[in-house]
Amino acid sequence: MLSTISGALVDSRDEFKNLCCRKDYTLLVFPELSDTEATIALADGRIGIENAATCKIRQIVSGGQTGADRAALDWALLHGVPHAGWCPKGRLAVDGPLPAHYQLRETASAGYRQRTRLNVECSDATLVLNTGSLDGGTLQTVRFAKTLAKPHLVIQLDEVPQEMAVHTIQQWLMDGPYPVLNVAGPREEKRPGIYARVSTLLDACFPSQRCIRAPEIYK
Repeated sequence: MLSTISGALVDSRDEFKNLCCRKDYTLLVFPELSDTEATIALADGRIGIENAATCKIRQIVSGGQTGADRAALDWALLHGVPHAGWCPKGRLAVDGPLPAHYQLRETASAGYRQRTRLNVECSDATLVLNTGSLDGGTLQTVRFAKTLAKPHLVIQLDEVPQEMAVHTIQQWLMDGPYPVLNVAGPREEKRPGIYARVSTLLDACFPSQRCIRAPEIYK
């Protein structure tokens, strides 16, 4: 929720986001606020408080596979966050061709390796949300991030308490910043329940993001 320290309240979240994209603001952190909050001091004197990690994310990137990838894309759609990414030729996914409302580009290859690399390459950083062994395409994502010298963070959702995971992710995003964030992880068929865990975690990481569409639209 937006609030004020001084001056007039920014009228709406949309107005706040638009103003944040301008060049005439200053990002300040006050000691009386938590370490995941910051204020935007605008040139016209208005001040709004926003989750600092949320302020710095401009786009979610993902590959569209079931599970973690799909959860990230659905979360972005539900909360009005721009999304993008690469998917295999034919919009290939385990559950069939990826629906058109996911705005992903097709690679020349029908395999997953090329789109995995491109999604790492075209993003500022990669967040890997995993359960169980780090293997398959999820491991390949981490390897590409290392090869390309791209910032990345791996969170084992079955080993780290959610509160700790949220704090780690928020701090990492603020230390970046990483405005274009690739979110990756295992498919649902391989790690049942990963879709729900990723969705819940993203909600916890970005509590100020307001749901603007009914979830069932994208089910």
